[in-house]
Amino acid sequence: MKKSVLIVDGFSGGSHLAAAFINKGFSVLHLQSEAEVWKVVAPSFDFSVYEENFNLKANSIAEVCKSLKKYHLVAVVPGTETGVPAADQLSFAFGLRHNSLEKSSARRNKFEMMKACQKAGLNIGAFIETADFSDLLKWYQQQHFTRVVLKPLQSAGTDGVHFCSNVFELCRAFNEIIGSTSKLGFVNHSLL
Repeated sequence: MKKSVLIVDGFSGGSHLAAAFINKGFSVLHLQSEAEVWKVVAPSFDFSVYEENFNLKANSIAEVCKSLKKYHLVAVVPGTETGVPAADQLSFAFGLRHNSLEKSSARRNKFEMMKACQKAGLNIGAFIETADFSDLLKWYQQQHFTRVVLKPLQSAGTDGVHFCSNVFELCRAFNEIIGSTSKLGFVNHSLL
C-alpha cells in the first residue's frame, strides 16, 4: 500500500506541500478544518491534487480517523496555521510523530506563544494580552518604548499587525483590531 500524507488546511504557502509530497512518491490527502476554503485563497486552491478531501465541519475527528484507516498514513502536517490543532490531534490519534497536545494552543495563539517562549527562557520583549484599551494604555506608558507592535492573537503573516509610535496610533490600531475578523476567519476579541 502506498504511503499517504494528510495535509490539514493546505492553503496559502501550504498549497506547495502537496506537490512536494507527490514528487517524493506519497499519496496526498487533504482535511479542511473549516466548512469552506478561505475566500482569499479559494480561487487558487486546487482540490484535484489530493486523492481525497475530508471536511472537519461535516465530520467529527472520530469519523475522519475512521475514514483515514483505509490509507497507510505516515504523517499529518498543517498546511497553514488553522490546521495546527487538527494536525496535532490526528497525529496523536494515529500514533505518528507529533507535537505535544498540551502546547498546541501555543502554536496558534500569539499570547500563549509568548508565554511558552518566556517559560523556555528565550529573551523576548515585554507583552500584554488585553481587550481593554485603558489596560493597554497603562501598560504602554509604563514601558517607555519608542515603538510597539499590536496584533491579533490568531492571525497569520502581517494580518492585523500595527506598529505604533504614539498614543494616537495605539488607539487607532486597538480600534481596528478589536471586534474585527482576521483573514483566517477569527473574531479578534483581544490582542497582543
